[in-house]
Amino acid sequence: PVRWREQMTLWKWDAQNKDFVEADGVLRPWQGYWVLADTARSVVLDPQPVFAQSGMSKKARSFFISEREWRVQLVLHSDESQDADNVIGFSERAEDGYDSFDRPEPPRMLGSGRIFFPRKQWRRGIVEYASDIRKGFEKVNTFEMGIVGGMEKQKAFLSVEGASGLRSIYLFLADPDTVIPLTEGQSYPVAAESEPVYKTIFATADKDFAKKIPMQFAFRSPYPNPFGPVVNIQYTLPYRWKENGQLNKRPYDVRLLVFDARGRVVRHLVKREMQPGHYDAVWHAKTNSGRPVPSGAYFCRITAGEYRSVRKIVTVR
Repeated sequence: PVRWREQMTLWKWDAQNKDFVEADGVLRPWQGYWVLADTARSVVLDPQPVFAQSGMSKKARSFFISEREWRVQLVLHSDESQDADNVIGFSERAEDGYDSFDRPEPPRMLGSGRIFFPRKQWRRGIVEYASDIRKGFEKVNTFEMGIVGGMEKQKAFLSVEGASGLRSIYLFLADPDTVIPLTEGQSYPVAAESEPVYKTIFATADKDFAKKIPMQFAFRSPYPNPFGPVVNIQYTLPYRWKENGQLNKRPYDVRLLVFDARGRVVRHLVKREMQPGHYDAVWHAKTNSGRPVPSGAYFCRITAGEYRSVRKIVTVR
């Protein structure tokens, strides 16, 4: 046995579980290994023997240190195989883009299921990754997860390990139709498809996120109405998914305008690109130039993508 000192992830096949596992940094005689080199390079091995305690890596894949330092492991089980080494989380030692925490997905046998995290934006010639570790935890964090369930008529389901150890961090599994808590000890059926389908994992500090997640457009009645010096306007921009389940990350081009009774624009309240969420705007009954408008009826119109809606408001001096 000799030491593997390269930064490239070293995988080996676990015949008992029918799954690739990350090796423990030791190359053993008569064993086969797999490594992905994304650039041309030479690997020089140290010929000095090394003696390891175990024949398989036992690295901790699930741990919680703080909101900015945690990991959980996602496992796909099917009739023929499993894919267990899939990790998401955060680390202050990580980079905003690709780094050594982000391991490329190992190869898969024909017909076997797999989980992967697509990261085309890294532009490295590698699309599928076995881990996605981020640096900065935000209010709402999204992880895209691709799932290949294997051959048809197989039963496949997803589970998570390490989630029970999280403190003040909550995970939710979402697609265009549902948003459900992702909890340890639960099994989530997935379709046995030979082509990838996608789901979104939300990580947030809000335990009631599933009740608040924007899933539909909304343009609520402004209040107070009639109003005097100011009126409050609330609207919701929902999350969108593509047909294959991938999250549509393009922002909305939002326009929130106020018109007078003759159809003339008197005020631009919002004119920018925005991500999904719940928003508030206020109008102080003034024109774009800052002049107060006279009493009367006005119309507030919102456009966001293909969505259009209008609300009538009345100002009284």
